[in-house]
Amino acid sequence: MYNNQWNFKKSNIGAVAAGKTIKRILIAYDNPNAKEGQAFKGTIDDLKIEANPVQKKYSSLSDYVNTTRGTLSNGSFSRGNNFPATAVPHGFNFWTPLTNASSSWLYVYHASNDADNLTRLQAFGLSHEPSPWMGERQSFQVMPNDAAGTPPISRTTRVLPFKHSNEIAQAHYYGVEFENGIKTEIAPTDHAAMFRFTFKGNSSNLIFDNQNDTNGSAAVTLNEDGTIQGWSDLKSGLSTGASRMFIYATFDKPVISKGMLTGSGGGGAAKQAYVKFDTTNDKVVNMKIATSLISVEQAKKNIEMEITANDTFDTIKEKAQIQWDQKLGTINIEGATEDQLVTFYSNMYRLFLYPNSAFENVGTVESPEYKYATQFPLSTCTTATATKACAEIKEGKVYVNNGFWDTYRTTWPAYALLAPSMAGELMDGSVQHYRDGGWIARWSSPGYANLMVGTSSDVAFADSFLKGVTNFDIRGAYQAALKNASVTPPNANVGRKGIANSIFHRYTNTGTGEGMSWAMDGYKRLRHCKHGESARGKERPDGSIQ
Repeated sequence: MYNNQWNFKKSNIGAVAAGKTIKRILIAYDNPNAKEGQAFKGTIDDLKIEANPVQKKYSSLSDYVNTTRGTLSNGSFSRGNNFPATAVPHGFNFWTPLTNASSSWLYVYHASNDADNLTRLQAFGLSHEPSPWMGERQSFQVMPNDAAGTPPISRTTRVLPFKHSNEIAQAHYYGVEFENGIKTEIAPTDHAAMFRFTFKGNSSNLIFDNQNDTNGSAAVTLNEDGTIQGWSDLKSGLSTGASRMFIYATFDKPVISKGMLTGSGGGGAAKQAYVKFDTTNDKVVNMKIATSLISVEQAKKNIEMEITANDTFDTIKEKAQIQWDQKLGTINIEGATEDQLVTFYSNMYRLFLYPNSAFENVGTVESPEYKYATQFPLSTCTTATATKACAEIKEGKVYVNNGFWDTYRTTWPAYALLAPSMAGELMDGSVQHYRDGGWIARWSSPGYANLMVGTSSDVAFADSFLKGVTNFDIRGAYQAALKNASVTPPNANVGRKGIANSIFHRYTNTGTGEGMSWAMDGYKRLRHCKHGESARGKERPDGSIQ
């Protein structure tokens, strides 16, 4: 238990108290170091006793996944720093509910509840955020609204409260019913998603918005055929290399009116758009939405390839669930409790959520041709149009959203053991950073971020190679590691800090920030080279590496 942090505790008292009556509940405070006269304060909230609680049924492994785990966090106390991302494994996009549509802390489970102790959503967002510390980028937002006339521009005015008992947050599906009866559901594909909105009234709106759009860094166009398109340049200070994201969306109902909302909206929004539907007889509106880093036309093509004319919301949901079940089925657990299974498979979901694809199929479903808009040079272009990227379009597959210091001891060994073929593709997608920009990113979000110590991709890739993963550019990975260990980088975003001196001193001095950590990480790379000589070289008698 921690002060000012919400904790959920559950106990099966029926096993020891069957047939007995509960007369009182004793709350005890046990602290041998407590001092007399010091106050102890706490809050007991939503206390209840359930007789014969209904047991939840799990028909597949993905049903155990709860994506809101780790969202009891904030900037002052980390308990996961997660947000409930609905996506396909290693997908191009995340789709998430937003309790704060203006912040990198996208979803906070309870901390910003209203006076009735209900969580409120300001929007549903397209996200590419790897963590709140790295920040959001290339985002886009939509929010249902039931105003009869022009909907409100303020996010705090159109915010909708809900109960978590009316929320389902899974890897392949997100659904929530608000207190006013409006329901939103999301089913993902790789580059697209289908939204299903169920309204209550006769006139219903969808409002399109973007995070902190105060300087013309995003735009929405309402097309005459009832579709919408737009772009987003939004990114954090650590999202180096992030290029323009394009959006395209269609609806299964005619748009009866539309317009722009301009002014000073909640969250600093500078420009928003809305479309209105007649929901007198049919309350459901389906939206297909896709993104692209190449062009609006490619975003439109991504919808056509990933959501066919025969697809429904439920078929898209089922396809995403099958993908997750295949990943989660890598490990089957026997003898575990329900809570243990939820913990295990929710953590496996996070394992296979990242890194993320950043490439697109410019060919056909039958004959795919993969290309990507490069986001990995040390500088980016600034001449993108409203419909087409200015970044160089290259052939191949690339992966982003990975910090090697955070993952080389944990997720990368797991990929090599649990999904070796995919591990090779992920590694090759990281070596692509080297082929494009001359370095492998220490922290890719998506490009080169000045964050963390060590060039830990060297260890991750050598370890995977020794475990038998070979379907990647081994020579490129070795060359990148050799460059990390021997070349003074052009700036702080890449390579090893302090190497201009440490390569001769054999330690990183205090003239380099975090010098001790840089030295220790450099030593780990050397030790790994020695122990992995079959992959990296031969040890000379003096202890150096040939």
